[in-house]
Amino acid sequence: MMKRPSACKRPSASHAPEKRPRIADPWHYVVRGSEHPDWAQHFVDTLHAPFLNLKQKLGADPRITMWSDCAGKCTEKYAGDLLAVELMKKLDMDVRFELYGASDAAAHCKEFVKRNCEPTHFNDNVFQRGFDADRFDCSMCRKKCVLPTAGIDIYWCCFPCGPWSKRGKRLGLNDRNAGVCWQTIKTIKHMVPVMFVMENVVEIGSSSDGVDDLTTIKSFMDDQLGDKYNSITINGISPIHHGYPTEKKRVIVVGARTDQVDAATLSRVFTKLIEVPMPVVDTYWTFLGCQSVRHAYFDKVGLCQNLKQQ
Repeated sequence: MMKRPSACKRPSASHAPEKRPRIADPWHYVVRGSEHPDWAQHFVDTLHAPFLNLKQKLGADPRITMWSDCAGKCTEKYAGDLLAVELMKKLDMDVRFELYGASDAAAHCKEFVKRNCEPTHFNDNVFQRGFDADRFDCSMCRKKCVLPTAGIDIYWCCFPCGPWSKRGKRLGLNDRNAGVCWQTIKTIKHMVPVMFVMENVVEIGSSSDGVDDLTTIKSFMDDQLGDKYNSITINGISPIHHGYPTEKKRVIVVGARTDQVDAATLSRVFTKLIEVPMPVVDTYWTFLGCQSVRHAYFDKVGLCQNLKQQ
């Protein structure tokens, strides 16, 4: 009969292998980043005089009615609410930004906007609106509602950037999603808002054949809107101008009705904002609260050594 092997004996403590300290995974850390830059305070301080003029014109408690196409998370409504808080503190203005209507094809964006921005109406598809009939399909009311021809103070739109973005196919105006921009310009023509803001990636204004898509779009805009608006184009605007430690350049086209804002005032306001940017005081790491993760994980393990040089 074979003799069973004796049980292995544990090595003595003096001969035990040295235990390596365990480095916690980054997602095991509870982090707290820096507060968002107080861009609203900077905004009001920089444009103190124009806001005082606005108070004299509209009164101390104006209601700003908004419409947002391609709304996404409707960050313009969030920004407006932060701005309203600062205007109350600095100028005793009780401004309220009200989202009358919004549109986005993504279901999660629709749900977010409905839960957080209190829109009166929501249009699931920008093409589900008839300009001749003055009607649009409202998924909140579950019926066709009146498409306003007056009463909208600010119209916002960031139509799809995929046709021009470096992450997209870069088909430009030949992309099927590019048609949204024509529909949104027609919407501006129909609603006649006091102001409109349209945003996209900077690549929309570049081309290899000398005729960029932004020029084509602005030509269509001029044809549709005529002389009802003064407009300016700002190229290269980025979150870094407002204190965020990230470079994400965009181009925006801003228009204001000629019966409400003259061209010189419109240009002066945005020139002032560009010339007086908000200082960036945080790095990307401290803004996200990841400086402890960087130290514990990257530096100790020895990964990403180039981070030490930043």
